[in-house]
Amino acid sequence: MHPKRPVLGLVAAAATTAGLCSAAFVASADEGGAWTTSKLKHRAIEDFDYVLGQEKWKTLGSEIDVFGHEFPLEVLGPMRFEIDSNGDGDPDEDVKGAEGFVDLKGENEDGQVFHYGVRFKNTGQRKWSWTTSGVMTGKVGGVLVAVIDANADGSYDDYGVDGLVIGSNRGAGYVSRIVNIDGELYDFEVSKDGTEIRTRAWAGETGTLSLEKIKGIKAKVANAIFKKGRDVAFDLGSARGAVKVPVGDYVLDAAFLERGSESARVRSGRRKAIAVEAGSEVEIPWGGDLTAEMPAPTVRAGKVTLNPSVKIYGENGEEYYDFQPVGKAPSFEIKDANTGKRLKKGKFPSG
Repeated sequence: MHPKRPVLGLVAAAATTAGLCSAAFVASADEGGAWTTSKLKHRAIEDFDYVLGQEKWKTLGSEIDVFGHEFPLEVLGPMRFEIDSNGDGDPDEDVKGAEGFVDLKGENEDGQVFHYGVRFKNTGQRKWSWTTSGVMTGKVGGVLVAVIDANADGSYDDYGVDGLVIGSNRGAGYVSRIVNIDGELYDFEVSKDGTEIRTRAWAGETGTLSLEKIKGIKAKVANAIFKKGRDVAFDLGSARGAVKVPVGDYVLDAAFLERGSESARVRSGRRKAIAVEAGSEVEIPWGGDLTAEMPAPTVRAGKVTLNPSVKIYGENGEEYYDFQPVGKAPSFEIKDANTGKRLKKGKFPSG
């Protein structure tokens, strides 16, 4: 079944986000590929509003372990717990209500002091989840860079998973082996604890990628991450114009569209890989009339069964999902194909 649906009700199309950066990046003076090292520091963010390609929330147990340091906690009620935020053995932060924030402080295995911001959300009676709420940030050759532990595993070097922001954008791409800074490509490495970045000029064949204005969908594009293999990725959603990239095949891994309180995510779906050849300039179309698809109904002993698993695709095969806020559950009718007579009327479960 392929019924047409109205396009996503999000407004004011993309293109208002900042470019990759505005300051000039100063690479190593050695053409041979010497590395330049830059230092980063942690910044805890209570009102964390970065848009990540991936974000993992973890079930809160009796402690949080970061960089080998344990921060014990005790649940005191249906929506309250205390946590030892500095690891000295005494609870010193009280978290209660639907959500919370704590800046953890400790020493790593090398005796170095670290900070690690954490967000909490209540998921039920005496049940909580947590994830990162901070960035490792600094400047690389005068350009603002932020690295985010998106999967909350205590390390910042998960290429193709952890978040990377170049410039002052809200949308984050992925930590990548190759990055585009001020229009040029660089090899990129980040230390496990996120305190150090190394870069050097990258040499190889290149083309460019750019996003067309999303067709038929009025929305801001917070990010649109295209991956080449497992550990090379570029966020086109935060770019202004075409982005120089290494040659190869790219797939849409994650994108986030928003309009006020409304939002939706996008992933590859059935879309084929996009080839970038040396010297080519590739514009990527997306959006268009969205088509909702669901499995064909089954008929047994005169009883019709519908599977409510609906998937929504754009004209080029990308999949749109996780629409927020969740709308009302759609209703349906079953009609006789020959007579058009309605046989059954019903409604899918909500959510």
